[in-house]
Amino acid sequence: MNNGKDINHHNLCDSELFVECNCLSEVQVTTDYIFNIDATKDNNPNIAVTTANKSCLVYSLDNNQLANIWESKKDKSKLIGCKYSSREKEVLYIGNSDGVIKTIDLRTPDKVAVQFKDTTAEVNKEKTFNCFDVSSNDRLLAAGTDVLGGDAFVLFWDIRINKLLGGYWQSHTDDITQVRFHPDDMNKLISGSTDGLINLYDLSQESEDDALIDTLNTESSVNELQWFTKNNKDCISCVTHTSDLQLWDLDKGEPYQSFSREYLTKMMVRHKL
Repeated sequence: MNNGKDINHHNLCDSELFVECNCLSEVQVTTDYIFNIDATKDNNPNIAVTTANKSCLVYSLDNNQLANIWESKKDKSKLIGCKYSSREKEVLYIGNSDGVIKTIDLRTPDKVAVQFKDTTAEVNKEKTFNCFDVSSNDRLLAAGTDVLGGDAFVLFWDIRINKLLGGYWQSHTDDITQVRFHPDDMNKLISGSTDGLINLYDLSQESEDDALIDTLNTESSVNELQWFTKNNKDCISCVTHTSDLQLWDLDKGEPYQSFSREYLTKMMVRHKL
């Protein structure tokens, strides 16, 4: 596995690693940790964050100024994520570890529009959710769970009819920490877990065995996954639970670059990020 010192070997300059950014507005939304963040894709976006005190806050950005427009009631369990609908700016998905993913219409925020749950779970055997994602066309929702009874699950719902479609439970041996749909193809999904594996699926296949296209071994514990493109090819970035960064070429099935936490910290200080 490479480390941050390999940077010169791959001839990557700082401009290829870091994008210069200017801070336009800054607001302290909470004294607690912020765990998740998402924003709508428009010129004056709404920004949602989940915090360590089990709340979700929504801010509007207008003329480079942030203003609070909504705050959820404190949840009973840890919030695992927030995600805006790609088609409806006012619709926000919020998930918690108790196995519930809610949709909130911010025009009527006091009313939960839809709830997605594991309807197959027996009493006192509910699965703990760690993560979720929504496909780019707002048709599929996927959630990853802790291990239960020896299995870790990726569960799928049809958003249009609020129906649990099924799940995968043979591809990971430890808690699933990330699920990410491809930004353009709803049939492509990656999942990552504390067993160090990243799985790539083709959801158009009928069985889990056929859907599992590839398994990548990070030799660490997966914390965060993202899709990106390099030379018009699909790639994956992985941040581990030790805050190291790996960049994976899916065609080659191996990381083409890896950076240690120490190296990234040094570069962030240099660039004042």
